[in-house]
Amino acid sequence: MAARRGAARMLGAVALAGVLGLPAAVWPAGAVAQGANPIGPLPPTPAPAQPASPPATATTTPAPSSPSTSSSSDGGGLGTGFEILIFGGGALLLGAIAWVIVRDARRSAPVPARSAESEAVGTTRQRARARARARTKAARRQRKRNR
Repeated sequence: MAARRGAARMLGAVALAGVLGLPAAVWPAGAVAQGANPIGPLPPTPAPAQPASPPATATTTPAPSSPSTSSSSDGGGLGTGFEILIFGGGALLLGAIAWVIVRDARRSAPVPARSAESEAVGTTRQRARARARARTKAARRQRKRNR
């Protein structure tokens, strides 16, 4: 029983660490450190920096680059591995919550009352042996009566 409690405490500690550590892994550091009103208007974006022009020593003209026909679908979203990590962590968290709820429900559920006969006999195997002995005794009595 003590080992079971130790395992439950360990699982609870891991789940708590996961819940507390999840925001740090998901939120970008800049968004947390800004301290600005999240509902207010967005600050103006700075103009992109102009790259320095190369020196004009070469007299060759660059070949015109063909426009790219394939569009980049990067979009700046999360990578596949990170998405799997988030969904796996969520599933693990939901599983831990369900396990704690079921464990608590089993502890709180009323225990069905046992009869004195079933308490005296014990396990299913012992009850089966007791029934077999009773049948053997009854058969022996029947044979004696029919002599």
